Amino acid sequence: MNNHPQNFRWAELSSLPSTWIVVRLGEYIEEIKEKNKSNKEYPVFTVSNLYGFILSNDFFNKQVYSKKLNTYKIVHRNFFAYNPYRINVGSIGLFKNKIGLVSPAYTVFKIKDMKKLYPEFLFGLLKSPFYISQIKKYSMSRG
Repeated sequence: MNNHPQNFRWAELSSLPSTWIVVRLGEYIEEIKEKNKSNKEYPVFTVSNLYGFILSNDFFNKQVYSKKLNTYKIVHRNFFAYNPYRINVGSIGLFKNKIGLVSPAYTVFKIKDMKKLYPEFLFGLLKSPFYISQIKKYSMSRG
């Protein structure tokens, strides 16, 4: 029995309008592993589920990051980053500053073509209760 509204079809996560094309997110984003090899003193950020990107010193009220920043990952405007150990609670951010650093443990990615996918749209999806529940579901199932 079909439980979707008329002119909708089932996609992997939900019912969608039948005219929509289903694509994989991986076709539109790419992981960035750019390191601060020259050890430049860019500001260091953390990612919070409530605040998104926030200066690490402001969030923790002290310096918790290494003095040597050469292994830290560089983030540029409109890049995304998350801590894989906290993604299940929605700790993902869309970077709005010019340049900064995040922990080497973070995953950083960007949209390949911002004419095809707007960063703010993707960010809104990834922060929505539905997608957070899906992230939680799939991250827990992988141990």
